[in-house]
Amino acid sequence: MKKKNLYFAYSLDINKNNNFIEFLLDLPIFVLKALNLLKNKTSFKKASNFIPKLIKFSGPLQLKKETLRQKNFAHNEIFMRVAEWLLKNQDERGGWSVPVERIFAKDKEDEHKFILLSGWYSAMIQGHALSFLSRAFNATGDKRFLIAGERANALFELPSSQGGIKNILFGNDWYEEYPTFPAGTFVLNGFIYSLIGLNDFSPFSNFSLKLFFTGLKSLRSLLPLFDTGQRSLYDLRHVQINGNIRPNIARWEYHYLHISLLDWLYLITKEDFFKNISKRWLDYAQGLKFKHN
Repeated sequence: MKKKNLYFAYSLDINKNNNFIEFLLDLPIFVLKALNLLKNKTSFKKASNFIPKLIKFSGPLQLKKETLRQKNFAHNEIFMRVAEWLLKNQDERGGWSVPVERIFAKDKEDEHKFILLSGWYSAMIQGHALSFLSRAFNATGDKRFLIAGERANALFELPSSQGGIKNILFGNDWYEEYPTFPAGTFVLNGFIYSLIGLNDFSPFSNFSLKLFFTGLKSLRSLLPLFDTGQRSLYDLRHVQINGNIRPNIARWEYHYLHISLLDWLYLITKEDFFKNISKRWLDYAQGLKFKHN
């Protein structure tokens, strides 16, 4: 079998300051990207498939060949940068707002659409922040992280109509990933992520614990509505729109995510309710479809 030599060139932008620019060249990755540009795709998929025979450079160069090493405390440094960023960027309402507009769920006549103007809050973001802040306090003992976490709780009780992240469905509080109004979206994965954050912060806050149990009660009531008999729903946006929007069935990636999140809930609560639904949804992913009447 005859072997082919392939030649690729990579150039940097013009350096007007005539200073050296330091950059890292991951050769296998660059080659894979170059191969994707060929009309006839190759079967090479792994870095181990490539053997560089010749590398040429044009212009002044200082070449270093080093094995990439992880600094002993690099993860800690990155962690603390994020923790400080959360403190610095928490706003007066205790949240971390999303600075872009979000428009989704249009129907054919464009009559029903959900619009979130720039500056909206998300229960999923608040939950992730609470998880992070609880770990930051455990790592440092710095009470600033507890204060920030307690402030982050406030938006969970504020209705979406007032700029908060709570909607109500059939008398149940729901912490919204996308807090639309007057009709809610009731996204499942974002809600459970917010519960994870509240649970993580609950050892430091009775308020978080109360919000967690309130959310858990809502989930017990509403989770069966996400079950179609063959796959889970991504959200319940269709419930409050008078039948004018179709149900939003979860992609398989989100269906598997739902299963993982329910498994987490079972580990925390030991409630068979979550375990049984997780098992049934896993069966759906393996081809189970319940019979009609």
